[in-house]
Order: sequence, then C-alpha cells, then structure tokens
Amino acid sequence: VDLSGAYLKNANLDRIYLTNANLTGADLREATLTTVEMTGADLTGANLENARYDQFTLLSLSKAKTDGALMGDDLRSDLEALA
Repeated sequence: VDLSGAYLKNANLDRIYLTNANLTGADLREATLTTVEMTGADLTGANLENARYDQFTLLSLSKAKTDGALMGDDLRSDLEALA
C-alpha cells in the first residue's frame, strides 16, 4: 500500500492492516489509531504528533521504521520503553 504523503490529519483508523505500507511523509497528526497493524511500515518523515493509539497499535509501531518521524513526547517515550 502506498500512502506516502497522505493527508490523514484527524483520521479515525480502526482495524486497518498497513503491514509494510509506505507512509513516508504522511500527515497523521491527531489521528486516532485503533488496532492498526503497522509492522514493517515506513513512516520516515511522517507526522504523528498528538496521535492517539492503543496498545496493539503501539506494539506494531515499535516494529515500523520511524526515522525522522515527528511525534509527541508521550509516543516517543512509549516506543522507547518497548525497545
């Protein structure tokens, strides 16, 4: 799935399968991510500031590429705690 540069601000993503998806530069600010599988997804340069997420999504995000992604301190610390 190629969602590079996608504008998903305030989107409500629920039970979505985005394994290995290209989300480079995607705008996910303030998005609600519930049961979103992102293992292997490329979120390089994506904006995840103020995104809301559940434990399932957090675990899959920890297995995604997030180099240069913008994210709040809460998400960053949650991901670091899983590393």
